[in-house]
Amino acid sequence: MLSHRQYKILHNNEIDNDKLFEFVKSKIIGNVLGTTSNSIGGRKTKFDLHEYDETYQFLDWIARITPMITDNFCMSRDEPEIQELVCSYNIRGHDQHGGGLHGFDPRCFELAEMWGVLYNKGHGVSEHNHFPYPLSFVYYVRTPDGAAPLILNDTELQMKEGDIVFFCGDLYHSVENNDCEGRCVLTGNICYIPPDDDKGVLSETESYPPIK
Repeated sequence: MLSHRQYKILHNNEIDNDKLFEFVKSKIIGNVLGTTSNSIGGRKTKFDLHEYDETYQFLDWIARITPMITDNFCMSRDEPEIQELVCSYNIRGHDQHGGGLHGFDPRCFELAEMWGVLYNKGHGVSEHNHFPYPLSFVYYVRTPDGAAPLILNDTELQMKEGDIVFFCGDLYHSVENNDCEGRCVLTGNICYIPPDDDKGVLSETESYPPIK
C-alpha cells in the first residue's frame, strides 16, 4: 500500500479546464510508446507545454503548491496518513533555515518538462516510471464517464476533473482500458536544484508566499 510520503492528491476548481483541453488537443503529435495488452497508446503532445502562455495560470498554481507538497512528503513516519491536503496547509516552519529539519529548501524545485495526453476509447499506457526525476504530477483536465483510473504502484486511483496527484518519480504507474472519449491529462516532471550559497535561506523577516 502506498504511504502518505509517496503521493498527494489536491483539487483545483479555479482552472479553466475547457481551455486547457482545447489547447492540449491542438498540440497532439502522435501516440505514446507504451501500450498494454488491452489498449493502444493514448495521444500525446511534445514535452514543452510549460513554455506556452496557455498554461501560465496552471503553472502559477503548481509553483505555489509544490513547496507544500515537498514539505509533506518528508513528514514524520508516525504522522497519520494524509492523502488529501488543503491549500491552507502551513509551510512557514522553515522561516529561519530554508529546508529546516528536512535538509532541503522547498522552494528549489523546478519544472523540467510538461506534456499532455489525450485518451479516447481503447487508449492506455503501459506500466512505466519517470526516474530519474524525483517528483512527478498528473493533472486531470477532463474525466468523462468511463475514464480509466490511474494505477499507481498497484493502487487504483479514480481521479476526477480538477484533481492533481503528485508522486515519487520512481513509482510505476499505468492506464488501461479507457472507456470514453476525451480523458485528458497534463503530466510534468520536477527536479530539485539545491542552492549553491546562502541565498536560499530566509531572513528573520521573510516568509514563504501564501498559498491561495
